[in-house]
Amino acid sequence: MSSTDIAEKIAEAAICVIATHGLARLTHRAVASAAEVSLAATTRHFATKADIVAAGSDRLLKGYLAAFSRAVERQRHGQGLASDMRSLLRLLTANAAGYRQRDSLAWCEIMLAAGRTARGQMLARHWFDELSKTWADLAEAMGSSSDPNLIESAIDTAIGLLFIVLPLALTPDQVRDCLRDGFSPDMVRISPADTLPLLPVRATSKARETKERIIDAAIGIMVDGGPELLTYNAISASAGLTLAAPAYHFGTIDRLIAVAQDRMFSISQDRYREILRTLPASPRDLDELVDLTAAIFARESTEFVAINRATYSIWLEAARSPALRESIRQSVAIMQRAWAARLYRIGGRSGDLEGLGALALYIGKFVRIAATGSRTVDLARMHHGFKFAMSQLSRPEPTGTFF
Repeated sequence: MSSTDIAEKIAEAAICVIATHGLARLTHRAVASAAEVSLAATTRHFATKADIVAAGSDRLLKGYLAAFSRAVERQRHGQGLASDMRSLLRLLTANAAGYRQRDSLAWCEIMLAAGRTARGQMLARHWFDELSKTWADLAEAMGSSSDPNLIESAIDTAIGLLFIVLPLALTPDQVRDCLRDGFSPDMVRISPADTLPLLPVRATSKARETKERIIDAAIGIMVDGGPELLTYNAISASAGLTLAAPAYHFGTIDRLIAVAQDRMFSISQDRYREILRTLPASPRDLDELVDLTAAIFARESTEFVAINRATYSIWLEAARSPALRESIRQSVAIMQRAWAARLYRIGGRSGDLEGLGALALYIGKFVRIAATGSRTVDLARMHHGFKFAMSQLSRPEPTGTFF
């Protein structure tokens, strides 16, 4: 086997490890085992973990570009599977939940972590540049508008949908239902085996204080590196407690992650309410809704980017840990409903589908900004981006554009 073949095999194995175990658990040894090559071979081809991640990302990008190139050619010969941007988005999301699930999950992991380093940010910017070019080419081949605002909105919405359908393990058929009628919590079936058992209530002040220290420590670890780094050893060391304390109070790591996820969601809601106190209580028109959204987004993607990144890391972990899906299912339903209500107040349609579209758009834009480094020039464009997309989502009748 040639050196190039070995490097490609290692890159493919890296994608598998990232999707199966999470980016934080990626090591040379894990990749060597998955690739069925020696540890020396992985270190010879890729000196650092960042080198392996970059190789995996490059392999994903090559596969993506090749697939889009084939799609463009089919479209130009009248054999395309999508007729407009909306049908393309639905097709790609269903595929991501189906035969491209592994690659989609690995891509989400890589992008979410990219913003932590300058090298990762450069990698993410390259990805988004290529996404814009390929989506514009396909839009032109479909005879759809290739307006950069439309392309960006569609890409961001598609990315946001990945962060919803993958954690909830929706099937392709469920994705199609979701993108026709909106998300229903009934789509996610939580089996008894995946339900976290109730723990006895420990109501003493000392017990409450200890639980708070454990939760705070868990959130800190996830903010720094993601839920994959949560272990009893790491939590007890961070909280300054015995090794037995986290298990005694929470039973399992999954339960602690779920509690921490709920806590972070509650904290974000408190921040949202704080912003509302300084802005109109309820947006009366599109401009007020865009102003409110852009204000919240600017704060969440800069001052609170780390804790939001940790939240979405938990969402991705749910793709591997079904016990985490209950709180995410509830969060998606609540946020979809809230977005739908805001769009309805300014004259839009009242359905859950539009709420889902706005939620996906927001998540996708956050991932874009967090991955590429929260640059001022990009943040300055967000107000315009939200205005364009929400003008489509808030129309009384569907526009046939991107959602």
